[in-house]
Amino acid sequence: MVKKIFNGFYKDIGVIELENGEKLEIPFGTSLKINIEYDEIDFNNGSSGFVWATHDKDQAETILSALQAQGINSEISQEKLDGTNLYYLKIPDVSRIEPAIDFIWRSKEGLKLKPDWHYPAGKPNESFEKWTKNF
Repeated sequence: MVKKIFNGFYKDIGVIELENGEKLEIPFGTSLKINIEYDEIDFNNGSSGFVWATHDKDQAETILSALQAQGINSEISQEKLDGTNLYYLKIPDVSRIEPAIDFIWRSKEGLKLKPDWHYPAGKPNESFEKWTKNF
């Protein structure tokens, strides 16, 4: 077995373009063993203090207020992502990241929110709407 490490990008069905410009074409039916590593922007996992992101400014402000009511200081920042505004919540105190994540989406006792991108594009965040109606 030959083991090589390549860096590349998925281009099309059966085609991976490597960093050096070469294309790796994989014939249909070929058995593969692939290890994939990629950088993902995850606004929910606490990396760099990020605990939530939304396309809706009001939603971000409401969650910010709810976090503050829990004694968790947070900040809202805005960024354009693929031409769309994205509002994200950041927790500056590292020791408060896990409690914030638990409160927003992980714990059954918290808000139980699902990310906006869990829903079809342009549709409201149903979990957020459900929470605000039960408030």
